[in-house]
Amino acid sequence: MKYLSDNYAYLLRTHGLNSRQLSDRLGGKPSQPTLSRLEKTPGKNPRLENIRIIADFFEVPIEDLMNKPLWMDSAQTQEITQKVQEPKTSYTSTSTGKIHKKTIPLLEIEQAVKYISQRSQVDIKNGERVATTMPHSDLAFAVRMFDNSMKAEENTEESISKGEILIVEPKIPPRHEDIVVVNLNPEKQIGMVAKLEIDPFGKRRLRRTGINVAGENLIDLPEGAFICGVVIEIKRRTISFSEVEKRIKNEYNPIESTQK
Repeated sequence: MKYLSDNYAYLLRTHGLNSRQLSDRLGGKPSQPTLSRLEKTPGKNPRLENIRIIADFFEVPIEDLMNKPLWMDSAQTQEITQKVQEPKTSYTSTSTGKIHKKTIPLLEIEQAVKYISQRSQVDIKNGERVATTMPHSDLAFAVRMFDNSMKAEENTEESISKGEILIVEPKIPPRHEDIVVVNLNPEKQIGMVAKLEIDPFGKRRLRRTGINVAGENLIDLPEGAFICGVVIEIKRRTISFSEVEKRIKNEYNPIESTQK
């Protein structure tokens, strides 16, 4: 448990949480005092069940949480790994060899189009974050689909429904038929999710695939507009984040429920 305390403090910081907020999200188990002690020192015998709950919440392997310095880059991690003979990290890495956090900020479309050009003005410290195992840069973000303009009929097109989460990578040069997030008007911060069409002459147009906009003409990329990033993953939630928080009961036993 060499790095448990430091890793716990690091994960709290990168997720914009403190021990009280984490305890609230976990339904009070572990309690806030228990978590606060862990932040300062792991103590002599921290309960393995508490460590497992924390690891599950942050989506980090329990062995990594206890024994790997999660804040270090891949070269440093590999050096330490060789010394203590631990398994490889499960964090997403790119060709640069740099280890990235597994979570990225979840933004509304208005924030997303502003995030690229005016990143310092978008508050992401206390916002929700989304996990991804896809390779991504430090600028990657997630955006919640705000309408059904990309909800295609049947399987002829990639379909995106309102409320689904899109993982967006700004560092990928967009290609023909990529799904992209576009800032149509940087002055007013108007965003759109659409499929990119590039003709043989290099002209870029946008096409929405939803049933409700079927037959819509291709939209020319307006002057001054720019592509914020390419959608690399689509995540689907069946229950909202806040609803899950409300409904989780740690005392509930699914095995006993089937016997009633």
